[in-house]
This record gives sequence, C-alpha cells and structure tokens, in this order.
Amino acid sequence: MCRRVPPGRPLSSLLNARSGGTGSTPLTYALGMRFSAVQFLLFSAFAIFVVDEAQAASTKAKAKAKATVPAPPAPEPEPEPAPEPAPEPKPVAPEPEAEVAAAPPAIVPPAGPRPWLVFLEGGFHWDLGTFSRSENVGLNQNNNNDEINSLGPMVTLGVLSRVSDVWRVGGAFGYGGNWDLNNSNQLLGQLLTADFRLEAGTQVADHFWLFAQPKVGLTSIIPGGILQDRITANQQFGFDTWSGPRWGFLIGADAGGRYMLNDWLSLRATVGYAWTMSFLLDSHASSPQVSASQTWQVQASRLSGNLGLEASF
Repeated sequence: MCRRVPPGRPLSSLLNARSGGTGSTPLTYALGMRFSAVQFLLFSAFAIFVVDEAQAASTKAKAKAKATVPAPPAPEPEPEPAPEPAPEPKPVAPEPEAEVAAAPPAIVPPAGPRPWLVFLEGGFHWDLGTFSRSENVGLNQNNNNDEINSLGPMVTLGVLSRVSDVWRVGGAFGYGGNWDLNNSNQLLGQLLTADFRLEAGTQVADHFWLFAQPKVGLTSIIPGGILQDRITANQQFGFDTWSGPRWGFLIGADAGGRYMLNDWLSLRATVGYAWTMSFLLDSHASSPQVSASQTWQVQASRLSGNLGLEASF
C-alpha cells in the first residue's frame, strides 16, 4: 500500500524510516526494490511464456494425437435393397400369318392351255342285233331276220379342240376290221366309222380326269365276203346295184378317264355304247313282165372298250 508523503517531509527521511535504520542507504534500498520488481516481472514473463509454450505444446500434442488416432470407420452405407427382378415378358405367340390358299399343284388338263388334243386308242367292238334280208319278186316277198353277235377289234384316232375349261369338240375315225356277223366267217367287209363328238370333262383328283363324249356319226362297210358276192350276182342278173361303200349311221356316247403322265401326255380308257343302222344292199330290177328288189340291213347295239394315249399341243 502506498503511503502518502506528508507535505514538508523529505523523501529521504521516509526512505530511512522504511529501511529501519539498518545502515542501508535509501538509494540502495530503492535499487533493491527495483531489482526485485524487475525480477518479478521477468519471472512473471517467463512464467507466462512457459505457460503459453505448455499450452501450445499441449494443443500440438492433441492435434497430433487427433491426427494419429485413426478416425472411426465411417459407418458402411446400408446396401440398397436389390431391385425386384422385372417380370419376364410372357412369350407372345406369333400371330399366325394369313394363310394363303395354296394352289394345288397345277395339273394341266389333257389339252392344258394348248388348244388341241389328239388321241389314239385300241380295243374291241361287240355288236348285238339283227341282220334283216328282204327279197321281192313280183308279188312274192321273202323276209329273213337273223340274230348277230359280232365281236371284233376296233382302233380309233380322234382330234379334239378346246372351247372352254370343260368343253371340247372334235371328231374321230374308227376301223373295225372285217365285219363278221356271227364270228362264223359271214364276212360283210371292212368296218369304218366317222363321228362328231362333244366332250365334257372334270378333274376329280390329282392327275385324274373323268369325261363323257356324246357322239353322232356315220358307219361304212367296204363290201367284202358274202356282201360282195351278192352285189356281183345281182349286177350279173341285171339288178341296179351300186358296188361302192355301204353307209349307215350311229348315235351314242363314250365315257372314260384320263391319267396325266405329264403336261402333254396322258393315258386314256373308255367304254362306249352306240346304236347303229347299216344299209348293206338295195338292188332293183324290172322288166315288162316282172319287177324284183333285194335289201339287206343290220341294226345293232354296239358296245366298246378301249385303252389309249392322248397328246396335247
């Protein structure tokens, strides 16, 4: 605590009194006090410095310890839940493609796109009927009717022209050999036929067709055998007798099938029926006294069967 110097009292007396009379001079005392103050200040400064250094060292140590101590591992993030698998797309059945009507394998009809058809067939003809003979001399008349049963070969060559997918028109020529009335050597001559026919056909299976052919035509006999003998005799007796072919007619139909071997060749099979009338003899003679005539004719049902080939072009 500072003491206030009373007025009028010198500072030196105060210092002496403070020293207690020890023989120390006031200056010495003052110097001692100053030195103690300096020491105190130095000590305080040193203490402050030491404390600051200690704090700094402690801060560095903490910082170093904090740096060296490994940081606790960061918590692992929880795995994200696996996404649910997308539902597999259901297989979509392919839309059925529009079915295109497959054309069946093109089967060219016998004439195909070609306008003409030629056929050749061979087989038989079987004639069942009546052989009628009539002789008139004046008022006398003699009639004879004999049953015939004639079986012989038949070959036919025909040509047809296409007029539509179904219809064809054409004709055919046939040869039946030497016509034997009862297969007992009663020969009349060479049998020939010529007909006009209309064909209607339809396809019933692959490569196979059915057809029908109505026909009408002529028959002809080139005289031979007993017919030729009668013609010659009549001419000798003065009868007016023609020596050429004998004519007749037929009307009937054939039905059959054809199997296509390729687009231009096919097999052919037919059966047929025809009603025929053949005029074999018509001789006349006359004189002032008497007149005479002689006639022969054959009326028969003709059955036939044939196999052959067809070619279109």
